[in-house]
Amino acid sequence: MSKRISNTQFNNLIIQFIGPLLMSFCFITQSIAIENQLTGQSQTTDEIYKYTTNITVKVENFQQAVKVFQWLDLIRLTNIGEATLNSIENSQHQLIIFHSDVALLSAGITGATLSENLTNGVGEDAYIKFFLDMDENGTNCILNENGHYVPYLAVHNLFHELIHAKHKMNGTWLYFNSERQAIKEENIFRIEWAGFRFTSYSLRTEYFEDEDIKLSYNGSCHSS
Repeated sequence: MSKRISNTQFNNLIIQFIGPLLMSFCFITQSIAIENQLTGQSQTTDEIYKYTTNITVKVENFQQAVKVFQWLDLIRLTNIGEATLNSIENSQHQLIIFHSDVALLSAGITGATLSENLTNGVGEDAYIKFFLDMDENGTNCILNENGHYVPYLAVHNLFHELIHAKHKMNGTWLYFNSERQAIKEENIFRIEWAGFRFTSYSLRTEYFEDEDIKLSYNGSCHSS
């Protein structure tokens, strides 16, 4: 005679059999999502260009690629800019910079897989979402150390995101203090950039607040 099993036993068997498969499916799905996020994969036909062996630019058109290459070259003209790019290139990890309309509001988004490698000196691959349709004057304003809003040039903006990427790729990211970490280095870049261009500079406040960044209005900035 065959032995009958209760509904509870049957359900337990189903859970034991299906559970691991479901967990595997969720893990694979999550891994694919993270990979797509890091590489910026989408259904659109994007163009891909290599700036260095481990810095890739993924854009919608060639004009966007030219902009990124020019901004990166200008950043490299400063001492801290060259050191930052060299650190990224020597990190043994990949950086992808790609266009995103979402990044317009936040003035750039830098991400990586969240793990202990971000702080233990190992590092992770990173990506930068950037609004590549801006001109050299940028699209945002930032709060300076005197409490006034000043323009956030494209090179300032991109350099700030490169700092985040550098630390995530080298495992020196400061988590909850990462914004101040980036702003401190951004201010050094501001001084060097102004010296290179023989212009004045305005330093950014190191104490980041929610209202620190805002969109410029008709190309100008006004204190609130």
